[in-house]
Amino acid sequence: MSIFMTKPWLKCSADELADAPVQTGVYEIGDADGTVIDIGFAGATEPFGLRSKLTALASEYAVEGMQFRYEINVQYISRYTELVLAHRSRFGELPPKVAERGEEFRGRLAIDN
Repeated sequence: MSIFMTKPWLKCSADELADAPVQTGVYEIGDADGTVIDIGFAGATEPFGLRSKLTALASEYAVEGMQFRYEINVQYISRYTELVLAHRSRFGELPPKVAERGEEFRGRLAIDN
C-alpha cells in the first residue's frame, strides 16, 4: 500500500456521489487537473459517512471540474494525518483547504517522491 492515495479520480456527479460508501474514511478533493485542493475525513459523527461528507463538499466548493477519491478506513484520523503529511512532503505545502482550516501538523515524513 502506498502512503499516497492512489485510487483513480471520480467525477463529482450525482451518480458518483450516490455510490460513495456510507462508511468512515478519508478523501481527497481535486480540481479538473487533479491538483489536490483538500484532504479530509468522514468520521463517526458524519450521518452517512463518506457519502454525506462528499455530497456536502460538492455543494460547498464551487470548483470547476471537481473530482474526488476516497478510501474506507476505520482509523481515519491517522490516515488523514498521514495523507496530509505525505502531501506536504511531496509539494512543500498543505492543500489550500487544509491550510484554511488552520490545523497544525507537527510531524514530518521523509519519503521519496
